[in-house]
Amino acid sequence: MLGDFRYDIGEKERVLFMNLAPHDRPLLPLRMRLFRALRSRRMITEEDRILYRSAKRGYEGELGFYEFLKGLLPRDALLLHSLSLESGHSNFQIDSLLVNNQSVCLFEVKNFVGDYYIRNHNWYLASSNKEIINPFIQLRRAESLFRQLLSSFDLSYSISSYLVFIHPEFTLYNASMNLPLIFHSQLNRFFHQDFFQKTPYSGEDYKLAERLLQHHKDDSRFEQLPQYTFEGLKKGITCGGCGRFMEELSSRMLMCRFCKAMDSNEEAILRTISDFHLLFPDKRITTNTITEWCGIKPEITIRRFLNKHFKKIGTGKASHYLPI
Repeated sequence: MLGDFRYDIGEKERVLFMNLAPHDRPLLPLRMRLFRALRSRRMITEEDRILYRSAKRGYEGELGFYEFLKGLLPRDALLLHSLSLESGHSNFQIDSLLVNNQSVCLFEVKNFVGDYYIRNHNWYLASSNKEIINPFIQLRRAESLFRQLLSSFDLSYSISSYLVFIHPEFTLYNASMNLPLIFHSQLNRFFHQDFFQKTPYSGEDYKLAERLLQHHKDDSRFEQLPQYTFEGLKKGITCGGCGRFMEELSSRMLMCRFCKAMDSNEEAILRTISDFHLLFPDKRITTNTITEWCGIKPEITIRRFLNKHFKKIGTGKASHYLPI
């Protein structure tokens, strides 16, 4: 549960423990989750693959930064990942945020590979001289909006922001020494032993983390996502491993002929309903819809399953189900 506090009151201090999950590590991008749910249900276009590869590359960079910091951070460090926030009706993302020594450090992680250069404040890929979006625009925008959000919380912290280039085979030419850049070769020197906070976190620190977790928006307004419709997708139960469609092995088991994975009907149907809810979060879970989506007959089988695992709302044709 977000913001789950426990207070131990001492003579001079209050020690707080906080569950930061699921933001205690980078979140799998929605684009990647959608791709995996769609991969056997419709033709995958080249645009889909480009979107997937871009999301995967970014996620791998964030994971690399997370793994690096995990070996250095104190156990109780206030480090949050994959925050999607809003300030003044503007959405922004923060890859990683560290509350540290009465300040907040924002980290924008880039997993660029190859040679790049800066000319007249514009960024270019050296191999093609193609201009790319200046990553500082995104970083400065996020920092500005974060300052506004912090002000609305009535909390005061100094804020610093950095671009982290996590890939060891990235090179940037013509970069000013004054730019807040952290290259792969600089990680150990930047995050030296004395960088991290040594004193206990204050109540205000935990209040900040709590407010950020509460304001995280799990939506897709900032992402370019694949297009699809319920009618246009192939129906059936797919394998949780390779994504191919499974076949009935017995009255209680399903099998993937491709990777030989086996699932119980119960596990497979739960996973398939989860995919449905991911792909169509605004559609109601009904007996008819899930029967069609899973490709299972008779309908009574799905109705019995939904009554066991979900909460029924309403009666008759208007009835639908919610997770318990």
